Amino acid sequence: MRGKVTQSQNSTKTKSHQMETIENNQQPDNSNIINSEAKDYLLQACKLGNILAIVGYIVVALLVLMAVTSLNDFSRYSGTDVEFSIGDSGFIYFIIAAVVFLFPVSYLHQFSIQMKKGLISNDEEKITFGFKILKYFFKLMGVFIIVLIFIYIMVLIAL
Repeated sequence: MRGKVTQSQNSTKTKSHQMETIENNQQPDNSNIINSEAKDYLLQACKLGNILAIVGYIVVALLVLMAVTSLNDFSRYSGTDVEFSIGDSGFIYFIIAAVVFLFPVSYLHQFSIQMKKGLISNDEEKITFGFKILKYFFKLMGVFIIVLIFIYIMVLIAL
């Protein structure tokens, strides 16, 4: 009977030791993962990303404005018979450009906001979400670059 008690005590000691090992090996909190210098660089990246996103939103608004004005017939203002209107096709091109450009701008803005909130409050979930949005931004930009290269190649072949 005494041998069984000893095995039970050893089992309890082993489990206790395993729990201590697990507690000691836990990941440190967010403040230890990102040092102050890296945090400053990320905050600066958030500020610059936010500025670029605002400029991007302005460009999207200008594209929409150009789409609307492309429908206008400017020949009546010039006093000549020459038409300056791009027409319906210009409207469609500008709207497509605005919609396509809106996605990376939106991702950049979301990254800036989430990362800044996460860094200021030391919230690991917001920082992780910010990096996730940044990953989407880079994937989307990669797809855009591949499509543009394809279009350039097709134009060169057509010439």
